[in-house]
Amino acid sequence: MSEPLQDPTVHARTGRRPLAWILVLGALLLVMLWLVFGPRPAEPSDAVAPPELVSASGVPELAPRAEAPSPPPIPSAASDTSADTAAPAGALDAAGLHALEQQWCSHGAGAYEQFTEAVIAQLPGEITPDALEKSMQQWPAHRAKAQLRQEIRQAWIAALRQRGDLRAQATALFLEADSDQGRSVQALTALARRHADPYVAALAAQRARACARQDGCQVLSPEERLAKDPDNLLVLLEADEGSSEWLPRLATQLNQRPRLQHHSAELLQTVLTLPAATQPGLRREVELALLVELQGLWFPAYFLAPLRACKTSSSTSMPGLSSVCEQLAQTLWTHSQSLLDQDLSLSVAKVSGLDGRAPWPARRAELEALRSAQMTQLQALAAPHASTGNACHWQSPLRTYYETLARHGELRAIRDLRQLKQP
Repeated sequence: MSEPLQDPTVHARTGRRPLAWILVLGALLLVMLWLVFGPRPAEPSDAVAPPELVSASGVPELAPRAEAPSPPPIPSAASDTSADTAAPAGALDAAGLHALEQQWCSHGAGAYEQFTEAVIAQLPGEITPDALEKSMQQWPAHRAKAQLRQEIRQAWIAALRQRGDLRAQATALFLEADSDQGRSVQALTALARRHADPYVAALAAQRARACARQDGCQVLSPEERLAKDPDNLLVLLEADEGSSEWLPRLATQLNQRPRLQHHSAELLQTVLTLPAATQPGLRREVELALLVELQGLWFPAYFLAPLRACKTSSSTSMPGLSSVCEQLAQTLWTHSQSLLDQDLSLSVAKVSGLDGRAPWPARRAELEALRSAQMTQLQALAAPHASTGNACHWQSPLRTYYETLARHGELRAIRDLRQLKQP
């Protein structure tokens, strides 16, 4: 899994001011990019040089903005314990994390931006994630983000294990699956096979994608998924469209009461019930980054089969395929909960040759307008709070956005975003 805290981009060189916490949705993947940790380049008159403040231990300190008071020194990095649950190399001790947390909203976040801008300005040629990460590692705040990310993830897993219920145990295994060489994936698949809960099966199917081509990898078959989640249209769309049973099943389900159940929303709901930071600051920023990561991690496998099948609907001799594809496009639009659902609906309509006919052009314009509105609203949310200088003002509203997204879907969350008030 990629590290969302380590992805500053080349936008710093384009002359545009990248926006902190911008939501970008593609046709196939929901990708939240660059909310707070994306760098925003300074205006020409505000250009900054790389910070030169150095503590007695040789560790760079925060470089404050000109109008901000100098922050307290950052203590030296603590030693690494090299265990699975140990802090990353160069981790800050408790006092260092506390000092960083205390100053984060006033000017720590701004200093982090300045340092990132300076590093990007000094990197030669095209900026690569590896080169940028190597340069950023000298910055204590950057290491602190990675350290907190690991601590928060481990705390989530521990809290889920203590709950003991099936969904909590499955979610803990899902979160563990990044760092244990496949053991949690196998345990999660075994758990899904023993129980009928479709949420557990969905988690197992998502994680098994990473090991599907490895020897010994246990993967739930489409039939197993369908048995546990029979009326969920999205599960059927993940099955092999080449099967002789796929089209009749799809036609039958479309004629009944199809349900679009996004188990990724249930994952988010579960994580949002876990203990969280109560005050704005660096820890809450990292928690929100992990929520972003969970959303972007979920692969929409239901995209593939309908696009492959419906692409041939105008030239195939398979009876009924064209009408089923048209009905599928309509159903996806009518029952959509996210921009991605609407994207799939429009994509099915396009490959089926329907996109030039009403109502599809108007729907495409509607989706583009909604996506633009979402980005505009998040952009406004992420704008600097000029009256207070508080760099963390966006955190509570953004968590509210995710809570609404988890409970009611992305489309409702976008509508509600307009009503959020900045503190």
